[in-house]
Amino acid sequence: MQSSEFELSGYGKRISLEMGTELQIEFADVSIPTYSALVGMEGDIYMVIKSPTPYNLVKQKIYVGNELIIKYLFGGTVYAFQTKIIDSISKPYKLVFLEYPKIIEKHELRNYKRAKCLFPAKVIFDNKNCPGLVVDISRRGCKCQIKMVSGEKYPAFRLDDQVNLSCKFPGIEGNVEIIGTLRNLKKNKQEIILGVSFSKTNSDDIQQIINQYILAIYEDY
Repeated sequence: MQSSEFELSGYGKRISLEMGTELQIEFADVSIPTYSALVGMEGDIYMVIKSPTPYNLVKQKIYVGNELIIKYLFGGTVYAFQTKIIDSISKPYKLVFLEYPKIIEKHELRNYKRAKCLFPAKVIFDNKNCPGLVVDISRRGCKCQIKMVSGEKYPAFRLDDQVNLSCKFPGIEGNVEIIGTLRNLKKNKQEIILGVSFSKTNSDDIQQIINQYILAIYEDY
């Protein structure tokens, strides 16, 4: 795991990680990330996590000595480290014991620092659905691009109005419905660009999907 954009936290440093924190788990030869959560740890010796899901995708990868990469968001920072499986149990619960990492990498992810992306979304406003694309995203908001079609009528977007986004996140079944507020607006004959701030009324599940997607953007670290 090497990247010029990540800072090495060094050896023997206490992990910034709370019980229940959601983790993204990456195994070699598994094309998509899987997810888990921290159950516990003992000092600088070992960590315990829930068996990653979807379990059927990685159950053959859960064996003593296998290496994996863990990434997670904590306090506006993406952390990443490599570790090995010490052991696993299936009863009374499926748990995996991991070596405590010696090197932790971190990348400051400011709330308003946007990452470039490209996935479909519908902007719902004034009883109209406008197909478009999300072209960048952060934990707090995103930028949507609507290509204008000649002869088509578009809503009279206004700053500070509430808009709803129906987004198709990669790897997520169905559409994710996000509530936001219009903070920026640019328009010409070809397109409308909307800067949307995500509402605090969005559910924890919605924020979790956004966080997971942002983590996936950094999967090459």
